[in-house]
Amino acid sequence: MDLKQLHYDVMAGKTDYIPLIINIDREDAIAVSSWEATFNPQKFAEAAAHNRSLELEFPTDRIVTIESNFTETLIPCMFGAVPCEMPGGNIYSRTIVDSLDEAEELEIDIEPLKRAEAHLKIVKANVPDNLNVAITRFMSPLDNAVNIRGTDFYMDLYLEPERSRDFLNRIAVVTIYALKYLKNAVDEDYKEHITSNRRGIYIKGTRLSSDSIVTLSPKMLEDFILPLFKMFHVELGGLFVHYCTTPFPSGHVLPVFAKNPGIVDGMDNWQGYKSFFNDKMDGVLQDKVSMSFDVEFEQAYDIENLMRQPLFSDVKRDGGRGIFVSTQTKSLEDAKRLYDRWQEFFIKH
Repeated sequence: MDLKQLHYDVMAGKTDYIPLIINIDREDAIAVSSWEATFNPQKFAEAAAHNRSLELEFPTDRIVTIESNFTETLIPCMFGAVPCEMPGGNIYSRTIVDSLDEAEELEIDIEPLKRAEAHLKIVKANVPDNLNVAITRFMSPLDNAVNIRGTDFYMDLYLEPERSRDFLNRIAVVTIYALKYLKNAVDEDYKEHITSNRRGIYIKGTRLSSDSIVTLSPKMLEDFILPLFKMFHVELGGLFVHYCTTPFPSGHVLPVFAKNPGIVDGMDNWQGYKSFFNDKMDGVLQDKVSMSFDVEFEQAYDIENLMRQPLFSDVKRDGGRGIFVSTQTKSLEDAKRLYDRWQEFFIKH
């Protein structure tokens, strides 16, 4: 099966099929913290190759993928931030400016991009050929602005909207440049992307992690965020957006995407569609935006229960937009059994 073509057809609304993306929680998984993954690419590549190898042994609609994992600190570091290790081995970058005046004076440092390039090449050279390697994930300009300026940037949007918009645009330009640079460095089409780790979805364009957008009102999303997203869509051929839908209220975000079609092609979250859908919204949104989210299958018959939910039973995806479902299993046998059951359901229906 050509999974890239399947995913493209789903995203473009050319099929009713819903890809099932299965991940296995390995008891013998090799743990590597974000800090280690960033600064020891050899160790990260070895661990990732082992941790993902089992998922190459059973049918799934997921393109088994790891990311080079130079982490979301890349763009802040290009603006002068320094990465720091957080509890548990997570990695973050320190806020580096106290005002938009200082932000406007920041110069771009190319060295972090060179380190990310070297990291990517080491990872690609040390994993099996059948394991796809994605370039490091990128965050939206708003997320990076908050990392660089701190949460005071939310107030900047109100008090100095034009200067804030200029700063966001500058971050967007640097992000697009960095993404194209890394893609070109390893001879990849920068208008194609496979989401990393537990998604493995092929999309046209790129993916942006954009958790911070849930803090803005619909009007601010239209004023500040959609023009930036349109830039990414035009420059990179498409856009797939991630944002977490809990614990913060987020039901106002997806309707903005649906109201302005042709900018955001798809979105994903970890919390499931019920965290922002209601019966009045389902059909309208499915005509405009593709979606990816997690579900839990405790019993094989839960497939039928899931398909009775309004989003699945009442909305025709062929001619609208697609859905991707991701789930976890605990063994190879469970994964095979679940996928077989999934295929049987769609053959019958």
